[in-house]
Amino acid sequence: MTKEKILKAIGTDAWDKIKKLAFGEQPAGEVTETMLTDGTEIMYEGALAVGTLVMVITPEGEMPIADGKYELEDGTRFTTKKGAVATLAAGGGKGVKTGSKPQTGAINQASDLKEKIEMMYRQHEENAVELAAIKKQFSTMQADNKALRQNLSKISRVLEILVENTPDEPIRNRQFAHNTNNPTKAERIAALLKS
Repeated sequence: MTKEKILKAIGTDAWDKIKKLAFGEQPAGEVTETMLTDGTEIMYEGALAVGTLVMVITPEGEMPIADGKYELEDGTRFTTKKGAVATLAAGGGKGVKTGSKPQTGAINQASDLKEKIEMMYRQHEENAVELAAIKKQFSTMQADNKALRQNLSKISRVLEILVENTPDEPIRNRQFAHNTNNPTKAERIAALLKS
């Protein structure tokens, strides 16, 4: 069954939806027909990119391209999987390449991922050092704050003593002889400041 018969049977909107579900992209653009270096005629919609569905044109009709490595006449190399472009590279090599070389795209992605992980680890170590320094500063500030609160409490008590309405010196006569041991305001302030 040719593509035209399939499109008539299911409709172009359904075909586009199937492509979108299968390849994760909206098919777009006009159809491009070109040749591989071995003389095989192929076609694809829009720009040749990863995920683009590639069809082989035969006398019987169009069919998805087989999995493998290919090269266009302009030197562009690509690999296909399930009829879609899996990897793509502008090239300059001759002929259709086959073999079991590891795909450079996957190697590059793994290398990039490793670099990102190493960078994140270094950043984590730097953040841990900064956090330890901040915790130390916070502990110092807490101790300083405690000392300031104690001093403020002493100052507050001194102010209370100064504001009292009691006379500065106790009255020293026989009538109040039993109260002669009361300290003066100055003596109370001095005792408070020593503590």
